[in-house]
Amino acid sequence: MAPVLLVLVALIAAGGQAPEGEVSLQIDLSRYQVRGSAAAPVLIVEFSDFKCHACEKFNLTIMPNLTREFIEPGRAKVVFVDFPLVEEASSTNVAESPHCAGRQGKYWQMHDLLWEKVGALGDQQLARYAAELGLDAAAFTRCLDGDAFRPRIVADLKFAYGLGLSSRPTFFVGRSQPDGKYLGRYIVGSQSYIAFKSVISRMGGVAPVGPGSQPVRPGGLPGFAGSERCMECHPTQYAEWKESLHARTVHEPTAPERDLLARSLICGDHEARFVLGERHARRFLVPSETEPGRHLLLPCRYDVGPAEWINLHQTDWKSLVWERSCAACHTTGFSSDDFTSREMGVGCESCHGPAGRHGAYETRGEMIAFPPLRASEEAAICASCHLQGGRSGRTGLSFPYNYQAGGDLFSDYHFDWTQLDPNVEAAGNPIDIHQKVLIRSAVTQGRQDLRCSSCHEFHRMGHARHEKTARQEFCHLCHERSDFKVKGYSQSCDVCEF
Repeated sequence: MAPVLLVLVALIAAGGQAPEGEVSLQIDLSRYQVRGSAAAPVLIVEFSDFKCHACEKFNLTIMPNLTREFIEPGRAKVVFVDFPLVEEASSTNVAESPHCAGRQGKYWQMHDLLWEKVGALGDQQLARYAAELGLDAAAFTRCLDGDAFRPRIVADLKFAYGLGLSSRPTFFVGRSQPDGKYLGRYIVGSQSYIAFKSVISRMGGVAPVGPGSQPVRPGGLPGFAGSERCMECHPTQYAEWKESLHARTVHEPTAPERDLLARSLICGDHEARFVLGERHARRFLVPSETEPGRHLLLPCRYDVGPAEWINLHQTDWKSLVWERSCAACHTTGFSSDDFTSREMGVGCESCHGPAGRHGAYETRGEMIAFPPLRASEEAAICASCHLQGGRSGRTGLSFPYNYQAGGDLFSDYHFDWTQLDPNVEAAGNPIDIHQKVLIRSAVTQGRQDLRCSSCHEFHRMGHARHEKTARQEFCHLCHERSDFKVKGYSQSCDVCEF
């Protein structure tokens, strides 16, 4: 095998760069494990090495977001071409690991695990990872020791170098052509999510979903740029937020969600453009046939816990435009003037304010940072959506007029605090009540020692702080006094996540 590797080293020395502009690529997909739907219109080919730190960064920070937006919804598929550094003998052994795991049906599981273990990829460690995945570790080790997939790795190296590639990672993003080839572009290096999304979209990865689907109408309040703009400087926070219920409160349907909707007796004939909710309940949004750019909620809700469908608004659902009732709290940069928004879901700017406050992005500018805020300021931001039951003084609608984080919420949004008295614990759904009581205590009573972030982590929306918070009278709004068990609660709104 050594002479072959020497030839490949010579190819490296000859140099080479990925061609610029649109190029044609011939690749035999039957040789590769394909992640995503085989019918997806866009192909992403990753030329990468498990010991490359730029490759690691891409797979841990960018790829999960591409998977959410393009691969799971069936808009793109991915294949991985092994492009190890042949100067390191162990790199080819690591590259063989997913293929040996693939013999036992766990190619992608090993592939994903290796990115989490960069820096700890010795032979004994690889065997341990195989055991962690539930593989037959002895068979896995025999596969590695026997160099079963070494010829395949060498073939991938020849393929990559034959294309003129030298940088790791390099990506090809393209769409299929009648001649069986793919027409697309190369992306060299671990570039920003926006760069990948732009190329994938141009190649057809953001096609409408189903008959009659229409793109979201651009608009919203001025100064909002969208959460993807934040990712370039705040990748860790962005990655945590991207997996949260805030980010996914409105999302494009995954393949399992499309299958779920298809099984509904009432709504199964429709193709959803977006899904509202995820953990507790799901509603499905379809484009309005009479108002372009607007959406309607199908007359059914799927409750996740009991795994059952609930029928809603059977007779009037086509008259209930989602943007006029719910979108203010489920989108970012929402405008009460024309009912448009900048971004679906509760994005970074919903809590930190519009990116237009960031100036030239060299300093924080006037963006909202939570640690310095007083409890009343923090609670007001959360209250703009979580204080349900109030009305805008300007519009009379059930959400504040053009609110932006840090603004004076209660100059327009009016809420009757007396509804919480006299027996607050019996006043309704514990989830609603504890939010309202906390907001009241911070905003109108000046309490500073208890705030939303005392229990909730905003980006990942975890509850680690909740478990560490000292027990106090406030806790009994959600916990029983006798044994501190969580009280039962139900959804208080037919369309809300809670």
